[in-house]
Amino acid sequence: MIIKCPKCSTGYSIPENMIGEKPRKMRCSRCKNLFTIARRAEAAPSGYEEFTGQHHLPGEFAFLKESPKKEPPPQPEEPPPQSEEPPPQSEEPQPDLVQPAPPVPMPAQPAPEPPPPPIDAPEPVGTDPSPSVPEIYGGTASAWEMEAPLDLGGFAIANEVPTRGQAIGKVIFVMVVLLVGFLVFVAYRNGWAISIPALGDQIAFALSGEKLEELPKEARDIETMIHRRKIIINREKVPFLVVQGEVTNNAAAKRSRIIMRAQLIDTVGDIRAQVRAPCGKLIDDSVIEATPKGAMEGHYRRGGALHNCSVEGNGNTVFQLIFDEVPADYEDSFDVRVQAVAARSLD
Repeated sequence: MIIKCPKCSTGYSIPENMIGEKPRKMRCSRCKNLFTIARRAEAAPSGYEEFTGQHHLPGEFAFLKESPKKEPPPQPEEPPPQSEEPPPQSEEPQPDLVQPAPPVPMPAQPAPEPPPPPIDAPEPVGTDPSPSVPEIYGGTASAWEMEAPLDLGGFAIANEVPTRGQAIGKVIFVMVVLLVGFLVFVAYRNGWAISIPALGDQIAFALSGEKLEELPKEARDIETMIHRRKIIINREKVPFLVVQGEVTNNAAAKRSRIIMRAQLIDTVGDIRAQVRAPCGKLIDDSVIEATPKGAMEGHYRRGGALHNCSVEGNGNTVFQLIFDEVPADYEDSFDVRVQAVAARSLD
C-alpha cells in the first residue's frame, strides 16, 4: 500500500501488514513530520470524528480538555519554638525540698524539606518530544500512543499515479517535442531552408537518405516560379515537355551566368528526367516542332558559347526548359521542380 506524508506529500510503499486496526505513528524521512495512519473504516464509529492530522474530541468529551489543577502537597507543621529562658520562679517560699535539675533546652528542629520532584525518565529514541494527547487532556495514554513512531526512511518512495488529465498533458508535451525535433531534422536535411508550399517534398527528401546538393550562395538567392507547361509534338512524332516561368534575383547585387535545372518527378517521387539550360531565352513553338530529338541544346548556344542569363539585383526574367525525353507513362500529375543551380555575382 502507498501512504503519503500530509506535510510534504512524499509517498511511501509499505506492506499491507504494517497497518492494523489500531492507529500507528510514522515519521517522514524527508521532512521529519510525525503523523498517524489508521485504516479507514466503512462507517465511522458513533461519537467520533475522522482523524485529520490533529486530535479532536467530540463535544460531549469537551470537559476532558480542562486538566484538573494539581494542589501542592501539604507541608508539615513546624513545632512551636522553645524558649531558652527558664520558667519564672514563683516568689512564694517553697518547702525545703530537693529541687529537680532544670530541663536542658532542646535545639530548634529545622522544618522538613519538601520531597524533590520526580526525575523525568529519558525520552526513548525516535519519539515525539511534544506531550501526548492523553497528557494534555489529563487522560491515560493508550498502547499505540506510547509506541515509538515508524521511521519511513527504510521504505521505497512511491511515485504518485498520474491522473487522466496529467497523463494527457504529458502525451501532448511528448508529441510537441517530437514534432519540433522532426521539423529541425527536415530543416537540417534541406539546408535550413523550410518552405511551407514545398514542405511535403522537403519531408520526402529528408526521409529519402539522399545527399543534399550543395548549391553556391549566389544560386540560393534566386527564386523560381512555374507559370505553365505543355506537350509539343515535333515532326518526328517525338513529344517535348516545355516548362516556362519566371526567375527572381532576391539579392541586391546583380547575378550572371544563371543556369536553371528542371526535374520531372513521378507520383512515387522518382526522378524520371531532368534538363539544364540558361534562363532569359524563349524558343518559339514552331521552332520546337522543327527541332529533332537531341538537338534542343543548340538553341541556347550562339557561336559555341552558352547564352549568358543575367538578372539585376531584386530583378526578374523569364526561363524556358524543354524536356526532349518524356517518359511513355507521363501524366499531368507528374511534378516538375525548377531551381537555379549555378550563378555568378557581379558586385
